[in-house]
Amino acid sequence: MYPDLIKKLITSFTELPGVGERAATRYVFHFLKTKGNYTEETAKVLAKLKKEITLCSECYNIAQKSNNNSPTLCPICKEKRRIKEKICLVEKISDIEKIESMGFYDGTYHVLGGLINPPKGTTESKLTLKRLLSRLKKLLKIEKEPELIMALNPTREGDLTVNHIRELIAPLKIGVTRLARGIPTGGEIQYADEDTLKESFSQRKKL
Repeated sequence: MYPDLIKKLITSFTELPGVGERAATRYVFHFLKTKGNYTEETAKVLAKLKKEITLCSECYNIAQKSNNNSPTLCPICKEKRRIKEKICLVEKISDIEKIESMGFYDGTYHVLGGLINPPKGTTESKLTLKRLLSRLKKLLKIEKEPELIMALNPTREGDLTVNHIRELIAPLKIGVTRLARGIPTGGEIQYADEDTLKESFSQRKKL
């Protein structure tokens, strides 16, 4: 039987996405076996992560915490060249990294934080829809015509989420498009190749 500290660490690791008890146990013993300052340095980096990194107050991308009371914005939201009224809605932060790595998109983003999936407990209240609505209404107030690009994965949950958001923002009467079906059904943006993703953007369709 493992000591309580090891059991506690194993339980902590199982909270990570896709990590079961067996993998969590291997991680704990990896830290125990590693020589030098690896474990201590990792602990320091994790502590700094919570102190220095947060989510962008505008789009929920990764952002560096500011030292003053100004809104915390990610590098993309800070860029003046970005078209603020063009918002690409993605499920997760890694989708932004994938799109940005290709260098063709000139708008901003909004990280939804998941897809609607009631059986798994993911409902509208757990997503960043309120902030998205606020951003869209703000653009309309300053006489901008926003375009919301639905860059959600073409899965059953993705389709359900797209349809729900369409109904939610219908009163705003803004332009809504969705990526063309270059990405296969059930596929993920994160793993799409460059040509496919560019084609999906360029051939996006009005909803």
